[in-house]
Amino acid sequence: MLGPVGTTPYDLRLRLFGIPVIVTPWFWLAGLITGWHPKSAEHIDLLIIWIGCLFLSILVHEMGHALTALAFGWPPTVYLYGFGGLAVYRPTYGRTTGRSVLISFAGPGAGFLLYGATLAAEYGLASTEWVHTLDPNWKLRLGYFFLEMEFINLWWGLVNLLPVLPLDGGRIAEALFNRFRPWDGPRLAILLSVVVAGATAIFFVVHRDQYGTYPALLFGLLAFSNIQSLQQPRGPW
Repeated sequence: MLGPVGTTPYDLRLRLFGIPVIVTPWFWLAGLITGWHPKSAEHIDLLIIWIGCLFLSILVHEMGHALTALAFGWPPTVYLYGFGGLAVYRPTYGRTTGRSVLISFAGPGAGFLLYGATLAAEYGLASTEWVHTLDPNWKLRLGYFFLEMEFINLWWGLVNLLPVLPLDGGRIAEALFNRFRPWDGPRLAILLSVVVAGATAIFFVVHRDQYGTYPALLFGLLAFSNIQSLQQPRGPW
């Protein structure tokens, strides 16, 4: 979501549906940091499950963007790096507001589909005899997997749709502002980003006991980044 993507000699490189996917070592480090808590040393297995959930969820999210761009004839590349994921493509022809909005929404949309599939799998397994024969430790791991997959793909997806640049919701708002108010659309998109990011940061500060400090820091940083963008000259407005 933030910052440049820098490749390294240690990147994991693969192709999915013909789309290049590059996973930098910083992605794994970020997963380790965000999943670490004081008792992680006693539950390394749960930390590994968290990193796996993060990898699968962000990969599906970015593939949603990438496959939609590919459907419009714009070859993409997917990066998973320290600040999340990024699907890069270059519209060579036929770029419209509708296509831009659809590509931006396709990431959270893919996550919502994965959330639904995870929820269906959880309820399906809960009704089988096999689950009841599992060792308690494996029940804990399975339950933790479903919990994190549902949390990431539902709640992160909803937060990602907030109209804050450079989140997907911010990109959608930017495309719509540019379409209907081309003379000052970019400025309005950034102003909206500052207001929403600031309000969201305050919300997470007030509820930091429930959500931790990371969301407040993230949206505080997004608000600051958009304020800086607002101060840069961008044309006649």
